[in-house]
Amino acid sequence: MEEEFSALVERREALRAEVEHWVEERERLNEEVRRLRSRGLELRERRDEANRRTRELIEEIRRLRDEIAERRRKLREVDQRLVEVEKVLTGERRELEERMRRLEWEVMTTPTEEMLGREEEVAREIGELKRRLEAYDEAERLEARRLELRAEIMARQVRVRELKGELGRRRKAGRARHQEMIEVFKKMEEVRGEADEAHRRVLEARERLREIRKEELDLKRRLRALRAEIEGKKRERLKEEALRRIKEKLERGEKLTFEEFRLLSEEEERQE
Repeated sequence: MEEEFSALVERREALRAEVEHWVEERERLNEEVRRLRSRGLELRERRDEANRRTRELIEEIRRLRDEIAERRRKLREVDQRLVEVEKVLTGERRELEERMRRLEWEVMTTPTEEMLGREEEVAREIGELKRRLEAYDEAERLEARRLELRAEIMARQVRVRELKGELGRRRKAGRARHQEMIEVFKKMEEVRGEADEAHRRVLEARERLREIRKEELDLKRRLRALRAEIEGKKRERLKEEALRRIKEKLERGEKLTFEEFRLLSEEEERQE
Protein backbone atom coordinates (compact mmCIF):
# COMPACT_ATOMS: atom_id res chain seq x y z
CA MET A 1 0.00 0.00 0.00
CA GLU A 2 2.83 2.38 0.76
CA GLU A 3 4.36 1.65 -2.63
CA GLU A 4 0.96 2.27 -4.20
CA PHE A 5 0.72 5.54 -2.26
CA SER A 6 4.19 6.59 -3.43
CA ALA A 7 3.20 5.81 -7.00
CA LEU A 8 0.05 7.92 -6.58
CA VAL A 9 2.13 10.82 -5.22
CA GLU A 10 4.44 10.58 -8.23
CA ARG A 11 1.45 10.52 -10.59
CA ARG A 12 -0.07 13.48 -8.74
CA GLU A 13 3.12 15.53 -9.09
CA ALA A 14 3.43 14.56 -12.74
CA LEU A 15 -0.17 15.62 -13.35
CA ARG A 16 0.37 18.87 -11.45
CA ALA A 17 3.35 19.58 -13.72
CA GLU A 18 1.20 18.68 -16.72
CA VAL A 19 -1.52 21.08 -15.56
CA GLU A 20 1.04 23.87 -15.13
CA HIS A 21 2.46 23.11 -18.59
CA TRP A 22 -0.94 23.29 -20.28
CA VAL A 23 -1.94 26.38 -18.30
CA GLU A 24 1.24 28.13 -19.47
CA GLU A 25 0.65 26.90 -23.03
CA ARG A 26 -2.96 28.08 -22.93
CA GLU A 27 -1.95 31.53 -21.66
CA ARG A 28 0.79 31.78 -24.28
CA LEU A 29 -1.67 30.87 -27.03
CA ASN A 30 -4.33 33.24 -25.67
CA GLU A 31 -1.75 36.03 -25.67
CA GLU A 32 -0.89 35.13 -29.27
CA VAL A 33 -4.62 35.26 -30.12
CA ARG A 34 -4.85 38.74 -28.58
CA ARG A 35 -1.76 39.87 -30.49
CA LEU A 36 -3.08 38.50 -33.78
CA ARG A 37 -6.51 40.04 -33.18
CA SER A 38 -4.92 43.42 -32.50
CA ARG A 39 -2.82 43.08 -35.66
CA GLY A 40 -5.88 42.02 -37.65
CA LEU A 41 -7.90 45.00 -36.43
CA GLU A 42 -4.99 47.31 -37.26
CA LEU A 43 -4.83 45.87 -40.78
CA ARG A 44 -8.61 46.20 -41.13
CA GLU A 45 -8.39 49.86 -40.15
CA ARG A 46 -5.56 50.42 -42.63
CA ARG A 47 -7.56 48.63 -45.33
CA ASP A 48 -10.66 50.69 -44.54
CA GLU A 49 -8.56 53.86 -44.59
CA ALA A 50 -7.15 52.88 -47.99
CA ASN A 51 -10.70 52.17 -49.23
CA ARG A 52 -11.95 55.49 -47.85
CA ARG A 53 -9.11 57.31 -49.62
CA THR A 54 -9.89 55.29 -52.78
CA ARG A 55 -13.50 56.50 -52.70
CA GLU A 56 -12.31 60.07 -52.13
CA LEU A 57 -9.92 59.78 -55.08
CA ILE A 58 -12.64 58.36 -57.34
CA GLU A 59 -14.95 61.21 -56.33
CA GLU A 60 -12.22 63.81 -56.91
CA ILE A 61 -11.35 62.32 -60.31
CA ARG A 62 -15.05 62.35 -61.24
CA ARG A 63 -15.33 65.98 -60.16
CA LEU A 64 -12.22 66.96 -62.16
CA ARG A 65 -13.51 65.13 -65.23
CA ASP A 66 -16.80 66.99 -64.92
CA GLU A 67 -14.85 70.25 -64.71
CA ILE A 68 -12.78 69.24 -67.73
CA ALA A 69 -15.96 68.42 -69.68
CA GLU A 70 -17.50 71.77 -68.68
CA ARG A 71 -14.39 73.71 -69.72
CA ARG A 72 -14.20 71.82 -73.00
CA ARG A 73 -17.79 72.81 -73.64
CA LYS A 74 -16.92 76.44 -72.91
CA LEU A 75 -13.80 76.11 -75.07
CA ARG A 76 -15.93 74.93 -78.00
CA GLU A 77 -18.20 77.95 -77.51
CA VAL A 78 -15.18 80.27 -77.40
CA ASP A 79 -13.67 78.66 -80.51
CA GLN A 80 -16.99 78.95 -82.32
CA ARG A 81 -17.35 82.62 -81.34
CA LEU A 82 -13.72 83.28 -82.27
CA VAL A 83 -14.34 81.89 -85.76
CA GLU A 84 -17.33 84.19 -86.10
CA VAL A 85 -15.36 87.21 -84.87
CA GLU A 86 -12.38 86.49 -87.10
CA LYS A 87 -14.67 86.67 -90.11
CA VAL A 88 -15.20 90.33 -89.31
CA LEU A 89 -11.50 91.09 -88.98
CA THR A 90 -10.16 92.77 -92.11
CA GLY A 91 -6.94 94.71 -92.38
CA GLU A 92 -4.33 95.17 -89.75
CA ARG A 93 -5.35 96.57 -86.38
CA ARG A 94 -2.68 99.21 -86.53
CA GLU A 95 -3.94 100.42 -89.90
CA LEU A 96 -7.50 100.52 -88.59
CA GLU A 97 -6.45 102.44 -85.49
CA GLU A 98 -4.41 104.87 -87.62
CA ARG A 99 -7.36 105.38 -89.95
CA MET A 100 -9.62 105.99 -86.93
CA ARG A 101 -7.22 108.61 -85.54
CA ARG A 102 -7.01 110.41 -88.89
CA LEU A 103 -10.78 110.51 -89.24
CA GLU A 104 -11.28 111.73 -85.70
CA TRP A 105 -8.59 114.40 -86.26
CA GLU A 106 -10.22 115.40 -89.49
CA VAL A 107 -13.58 115.79 -87.80
CA MET A 108 -12.06 117.91 -85.04
CA THR A 109 -9.91 120.13 -87.25
CA THR A 110 -11.91 120.52 -90.43
CA PRO A 111 -14.21 123.54 -90.56
CA THR A 112 -17.86 122.76 -90.45
CA GLU A 113 -18.45 124.27 -93.88
CA GLU A 114 -15.91 121.90 -95.41
CA MET A 115 -17.45 118.85 -93.63
CA LEU A 116 -20.88 119.50 -95.02
CA GLY A 117 -21.86 116.65 -97.25
CA ARG A 118 -19.20 114.30 -95.83
CA GLU A 119 -20.43 113.99 -92.24
CA GLU A 120 -22.66 111.02 -92.89
CA GLU A 121 -19.96 109.19 -94.85
CA VAL A 122 -17.31 109.86 -92.18
CA ALA A 123 -19.68 108.77 -89.41
CA ARG A 124 -20.41 105.49 -91.22
CA GLU A 125 -16.69 104.82 -91.71
CA ILE A 126 -15.92 105.63 -88.08
CA GLY A 127 -18.72 103.30 -86.98
CA GLU A 128 -17.37 100.51 -89.19
CA LEU A 129 -13.85 101.07 -87.86
CA LYS A 130 -15.14 100.91 -84.28
CA ARG A 131 -16.97 97.68 -85.05
CA ARG A 132 -13.84 96.15 -86.51
CA LEU A 133 -11.67 97.34 -83.63
CA GLU A 134 -14.21 95.98 -81.12
CA ALA A 135 -14.01 92.69 -83.00
CA TYR A 136 -10.24 92.76 -82.49
CA ASP A 137 -10.78 93.45 -78.76
CA GLU A 138 -13.26 90.63 -78.52
CA ALA A 139 -10.93 88.34 -80.45
CA GLU A 140 -8.16 89.14 -78.00
CA ARG A 141 -10.46 88.50 -75.06
CA LEU A 142 -11.65 85.25 -76.63
CA GLU A 143 -8.08 84.17 -77.37
CA ALA A 144 -7.09 84.95 -73.77
CA ARG A 145 -10.10 83.02 -72.50
CA ARG A 146 -9.26 80.20 -74.90
CA LEU A 147 -5.74 79.97 -73.53
CA GLU A 148 -7.07 80.17 -69.97
CA LEU A 149 -9.54 77.32 -70.57
CA ARG A 150 -6.88 75.15 -72.25
CA ALA A 151 -4.52 75.79 -69.29
CA GLU A 152 -7.26 74.86 -66.83
CA ILE A 153 -8.06 71.69 -68.79
CA MET A 154 -4.38 70.69 -68.95
CA ALA A 155 -3.88 71.37 -65.22
CA ARG A 156 -6.88 69.20 -64.38
CA GLN A 157 -5.71 66.46 -66.76
CA VAL A 158 -2.33 66.44 -65.02
CA ARG A 159 -4.08 66.28 -61.64
CA VAL A 160 -6.29 63.42 -62.87
CA ARG A 161 -3.20 61.46 -63.95
CA GLU A 162 -1.62 62.05 -60.53
CA LEU A 163 -4.79 60.97 -58.75
CA LYS A 164 -5.15 57.90 -60.95
CA GLY A 165 -1.59 56.92 -60.02
CA GLU A 166 -2.39 57.35 -56.34
CA LEU A 167 -5.68 55.51 -56.85
CA GLY A 168 -3.85 52.52 -58.28
CA ARG A 169 -1.42 52.51 -55.35
CA ARG A 170 -4.26 52.82 -52.83
CA ARG A 171 -6.22 50.00 -54.41
CA LYS A 172 -3.13 47.81 -54.44
CA ALA A 173 -2.42 48.68 -50.79
CA GLY A 174 -6.06 48.04 -49.86
CA ARG A 175 -5.99 44.60 -51.51
CA ALA A 176 -2.68 43.80 -49.83
CA ARG A 177 -3.97 44.88 -46.40
CA HIS A 178 -7.18 42.90 -46.97
CA GLN A 179 -5.28 39.74 -47.91
CA GLU A 180 -2.87 40.17 -45.00
CA MET A 181 -5.83 40.75 -42.65
CA ILE A 182 -7.51 37.54 -43.86
CA GLU A 183 -4.30 35.57 -43.28
CA VAL A 184 -3.86 37.07 -39.79
CA PHE A 185 -7.45 36.31 -38.77
CA LYS A 186 -7.11 32.81 -40.22
CA LYS A 187 -3.94 32.30 -38.18
CA MET A 188 -5.75 33.73 -35.14
CA GLU A 189 -8.51 31.13 -35.51
CA GLU A 190 -5.91 28.37 -35.78
CA VAL A 191 -4.15 29.59 -32.63
CA ARG A 192 -7.51 29.99 -30.87
CA GLY A 193 -8.24 26.34 -31.70
CA GLU A 194 -4.88 25.39 -30.19
CA ALA A 195 -5.69 27.50 -27.10
CA ASP A 196 -9.06 25.74 -26.78
CA GLU A 197 -7.29 22.40 -27.05
CA ALA A 198 -4.80 23.47 -24.37
CA HIS A 199 -7.73 24.52 -22.15
CA ARG A 200 -9.34 21.14 -22.72
CA ARG A 201 -6.06 19.50 -21.71
CA VAL A 202 -5.98 21.65 -18.57
CA LEU A 203 -9.51 20.59 -17.59
CA GLU A 204 -8.77 16.98 -18.40
CA ALA A 205 -5.53 16.97 -16.39
CA ARG A 206 -7.24 18.71 -13.46
CA GLU A 207 -10.01 16.11 -13.51
CA ARG A 208 -7.44 13.31 -13.44
CA LEU A 209 -5.65 15.18 -10.66
CA ARG A 210 -8.88 15.35 -8.64
CA GLU A 211 -9.40 11.62 -9.14
CA ILE A 212 -5.85 10.85 -8.03
CA ARG A 213 -6.26 13.09 -4.98
CA LYS A 214 -9.44 11.18 -4.11
CA GLU A 215 -7.53 7.91 -4.51
CA GLU A 216 -4.71 9.38 -2.45
CA LEU A 217 -7.07 10.41 0.37
CA ASP A 218 -8.76 7.02 0.31
CA LEU A 219 -5.40 5.27 0.40
CA LYS A 220 -4.27 7.55 3.25
CA ARG A 221 -7.32 6.56 5.28
CA ARG A 222 -6.67 2.90 4.57
CA LEU A 223 -3.00 3.30 5.49
CA ARG A 224 -3.89 5.04 8.75
CA ALA A 225 -6.36 2.27 9.58
CA LEU A 226 -3.83 -0.40 8.70
CA ARG A 227 -1.10 1.29 10.70
CA ALA A 228 -3.46 1.62 13.65
CA GLU A 229 -4.34 -2.05 13.35
CA ILE A 230 -0.68 -3.03 13.12
CA GLU A 231 0.15 -0.78 16.06
CA GLY A 232 -2.70 -2.31 18.06
CA LYS A 233 -1.55 -5.83 17.34
CA LYS A 234 1.98 -4.87 18.16
CA ARG A 235 0.91 -3.44 21.51
CA GLU A 236 -1.16 -6.56 22.15
CA ARG A 237 1.85 -8.81 21.49
CA LEU A 238 4.01 -6.70 23.74
CA LYS A 239 1.37 -6.85 26.44
CA GLU A 240 1.08 -10.62 26.13
CA GLU A 241 4.85 -10.94 26.29
CA ALA A 242 4.98 -8.73 29.38
CA LEU A 243 2.21 -10.78 31.07
CA ARG A 244 4.05 -13.99 30.30
CA ARG A 245 7.23 -12.63 31.91
CA ILE A 246 5.21 -11.38 34.94
CA LYS A 247 3.62 -14.81 35.40
CA GLU A 248 7.01 -16.49 35.13
CA LYS A 249 8.28 -14.04 37.69
CA LEU A 250 5.41 -14.95 40.05
CA GLU A 251 6.09 -18.61 39.55
CA ARG A 252 9.68 -18.05 40.59
CA GLY A 253 8.39 -16.18 43.66
CA GLU A 254 9.95 -12.91 42.70
CA LYS A 255 8.52 -9.61 43.83
CA LEU A 256 6.49 -7.61 41.22
CA THR A 257 6.85 -3.91 40.53
CA PHE A 258 3.86 -1.64 40.84
CA GLU A 259 3.48 -1.41 37.07
CA GLU A 260 3.75 -5.19 36.70
CA PHE A 261 1.15 -5.68 39.44
CA ARG A 262 -1.17 -3.13 37.77
CA LEU A 263 -0.84 -4.78 34.37
CA LEU A 264 -1.55 -8.22 35.83
CA SER A 265 -4.59 -6.93 37.72
CA GLU A 266 -6.03 -5.27 34.59
CA GLU A 267 -5.64 -8.52 32.68
CA GLU A 268 -7.39 -10.55 35.36
CA GLU A 269 -10.26 -8.04 35.51
CA ARG A 270 -10.63 -8.18 31.72
CA GLN A 271 -10.88 -11.98 31.83
CA GLU A 272 -13.54 -12.03 34.59
